Amino acid sequence: MGFEKQERKLMNLSLYLILCGLCLIGGIFQIFTHIKKQKNIEERKQDWLKFIVYCVIINTLALCIWKFPHAFPVLCSSIVLAGFVEFIFLYKKLGKPRFLAILCIYACLGFTFVQFSYFNSSILYFTLLVTCVFDAFSQLSGKLFGKHKMFPKISPNKTYEGALGGIIAAVSIACILSMLTGRNIYESLFYGFGIAVFAFLGDFSASYLKRQAGIKDFSRILPGNGGFLDRFDSLLFASAFIYACKMLAPHINTEMLFCIVYLLFILGVLLFCEYLHRKQNMDVEYTRKIAHTISATSTLSFLFLFTSPVYVIIIIVSAFLCLFISHQKKVLKSIEDINRNTYGSFMMPLGVIAAYFSMLYLHRQEVYYTAILILAVSDPLACIIGKNNKSLKLIHNKTLWGTAAFLLSAFLISICVLSNFEYNTLKILVYSASIALGASLAEIFFSKGFDNLTIPVSIFIVFLCLHNL
Repeated sequence: MGFEKQERKLMNLSLYLILCGLCLIGGIFQIFTHIKKQKNIEERKQDWLKFIVYCVIINTLALCIWKFPHAFPVLCSSIVLAGFVEFIFLYKKLGKPRFLAILCIYACLGFTFVQFSYFNSSILYFTLLVTCVFDAFSQLSGKLFGKHKMFPKISPNKTYEGALGGIIAAVSIACILSMLTGRNIYESLFYGFGIAVFAFLGDFSASYLKRQAGIKDFSRILPGNGGFLDRFDSLLFASAFIYACKMLAPHINTEMLFCIVYLLFILGVLLFCEYLHRKQNMDVEYTRKIAHTISATSTLSFLFLFTSPVYVIIIIVSAFLCLFISHQKKVLKSIEDINRNTYGSFMMPLGVIAAYFSMLYLHRQEVYYTAILILAVSDPLACIIGKNNKSLKLIHNKTLWGTAAFLLSAFLISICVLSNFEYNTLKILVYSASIALGASLAEIFFSKGFDNLTIPVSIFIVFLCLHNL
């Protein structure tokens, strides 16, 4: 017991030192921001005041977790009470119905925040550090690189670059902390990303509430930081996320967690492509290919993450419904904003599940690897090369050069995959040539995105026929 207690103290000390190091890094970024933006003395004073008070607040919370753990719930309860007092003053500005509705939400957040304060120190430190990193680096990234505003009318200072910088920093620190706390890396990725998302929602919700009430800050009690709700909005939402996860944890197994993480990853890919198309004006043909290649390649992880087909089916059904609705309503502009009629977006999940069940039927993993890699690489490659070389056209607007690129890349991919399995040289060449030819025919004769389904099916047929010979 004495050894465990000593080990816990060392871990808490390490986590606190990491927090101090992050504060130092934040100060250095602050200096770079001032140099780049060429701010005047008064603006610099305000920025440093905000930064120093922020560091004092965060260090107070961290020291309380470390040295006075029994007092931490009291401190969290005081924060909730102070926020409630600030909220009371918005009654007249919000009106009774809206005030009561938001009050119920705040009561739930306050309850989960206080319950969260009773968790063990490693969870508290993890949540605090990831939230602080997201808050700090989203602001610093926004100041240094921010060009495209997310919600100009609600929160003018929030930018896509800032949010992305905050999420990357939050997920990175979560991975670093996983090594220190012994937490599973996949769990840390999930919690890190979830905390970042909920911290952002908290910040956005506070901004929206202030705009509705017509105020800049909830109060001025914290110099440079506004009020308690201004400062702790992110942590309130992040702690609610952690509390909900911990309450649901006994009912969630590892594969279910992987399923959730994967769906969040795909959502992130789609949002990233939306950003590239809407804000960076990237051509939809390229954003479609980016989404296609990343999402298809990522499905290779299914064989490592899941032993049960149930979770694969859940992911595929979710992706299919999302993309089908997007196709009908034209929600995802980075995928649907094209001049031709195609069903490729929601045919892609069907192609993946076809490849997966082909593997299960034949009991051969090479079937899945080959089909997915050809879908992920050969298909978009043929489209890009065909688009840039339209001189020799075949049927369905397919070009000779595009088809040749598909055939060659499918052949090389098949060789690379089959070389890792128990095939002799002759068998590898026969299988690879047959797969490349079959997949190319499926790509040529099926248009409007149906080739995303027919390519895996054709590969299954080739394996089935050659296996029976």
